Amino acid sequence: MPITITLRTTGADRLVLSHYEPGETCRAHRHAGLQTSWMIAGDYAEDSAAGRIEASGPTLSVKPAGFEHENVFGPAGALVLSWNRSGGFGPGYGVRACSRDEVGELRRTHDPSPTGPVVSKAPRMPPAWVRAARAHLLASPADGAALARRVGAHPAGLARAFRREFGATPGRLRDHRRLAVALGDLIRTDLPLAEVAAAHGYSDQAHMTRRVGAAAGWSPAALRRLFRPG
Repeated sequence: MPITITLRTTGADRLVLSHYEPGETCRAHRHAGLQTSWMIAGDYAEDSAAGRIEASGPTLSVKPAGFEHENVFGPAGALVLSWNRSGGFGPGYGVRACSRDEVGELRRTHDPSPTGPVVSKAPRMPPAWVRAARAHLLASPADGAALARRVGAHPAGLARAFRREFGATPGRLRDHRRLAVALGDLIRTDLPLAEVAAAHGYSDQAHMTRRVGAAAGWSPAALRRLFRPG
């Protein structure tokens, strides 16, 4: 089940931080008002009348009031920051990769306005070969050159395709997945932070703390306090 905490309430509007379990499904649903969401780490597939999209790593999503959609989260789960507004005004449905600076700015200021444009038309699915390459990348530790050979692409072309479709290089996307898995342990278990760092390939606790802080804006210890106060 998702764990959701409210960071800020302004009238009927709420800024919330949610963690979704690996493989969790949110059945078809609608929001009463406009929702702007920033996925800090993780991946998901979303089905709607606009088609299916697949998102990995930092992602900005805008859904107008009443927009029906269904989500299935990937094997790493996801940490998502959402601004739920009472009104339905704003852009139409759109999804795009975003930078961690956008997430950090929202966390610091609680200003829900995206710093970059959000397309108001349905995003397209990446080509099948790029999706296959992403699946191979996330399932194994192969480097970019080995991955390119596996899918029959040139390493430079593969890197360009990943940046175009996912907003990140293959290496960065793999780091996002590792971070998402580590966040699940930080939020949902009592494992010592040093053990979480070691389990997910960070050189030490300080290394993991820097990565989590850069991506989410909170330290590992601060995230635990947010989700499990006291």
